[in-house]
Amino acid sequence: MRHVTLTNNLTVEVKIGDEVYRVNPPFIIGREEALGEELDYLAIKTLDGRVLYRFSKIRCKWGCDINKGEYDCVSHNHVKVEAEGSGIRVSHIGRTKTYIEQPGGQVQELTPNGIFIADRLVLYIPGLKPSMPVELSIVAKQIIPPPPPPPPGDLCQALCEVYDP
Repeated sequence: MRHVTLTNNLTVEVKIGDEVYRVNPPFIIGREEALGEELDYLAIKTLDGRVLYRFSKIRCKWGCDINKGEYDCVSHNHVKVEAEGSGIRVSHIGRTKTYIEQPGGQVQELTPNGIFIADRLVLYIPGLKPSMPVELSIVAKQIIPPPPPPPPGDLCQALCEVYDP
C-alpha cells in the first residue's frame, strides 16, 4: 500500500521590491482597478476576486490589444497559485504573457499548465510599473499524514453490530 501525505497548511510569501505579503493558497496575482487613474494596482486576490492585499508601490498597465502584438499589460486574473502536495503549482491564466526564471538564470514563458515548485520562484510580469520581479517563496509547511485505514475486521464488525438482524 502506498502512503500519501496531505498538505494541510502552506504559506507563500509574495515579495516585490520591499513589499511583502504572506498568503495561503489558493490565490491569484492580478490587477485591481484604480478608477480614474491611468495605471491600476497589482493585488493578491482570492479565487472569487476579493482583494486580500494591494501592492502600494507597484502599478499595472492595462488595455493591451494582443491582436496588435501588445503584451505588456496585466490581467485582472493573471497568475494562479494553488497548493499541490508539499509545494505549489503556479499557472498563467491571464490574457498577456508571464515569464519565470529557471535555475541558472534562463527565462521561459509560464504556461496555463503551470510549474510545480517546492521552494522559490521568480516571475516577470510585463506591464508592471516599475518593472520588478515577483518572488514567490514557500515559507511554512505543515504536512500531516492521512489517518491509517481501519483494519478490515473493524469495519465489518461495526456494520454487523449496527445491522444485526
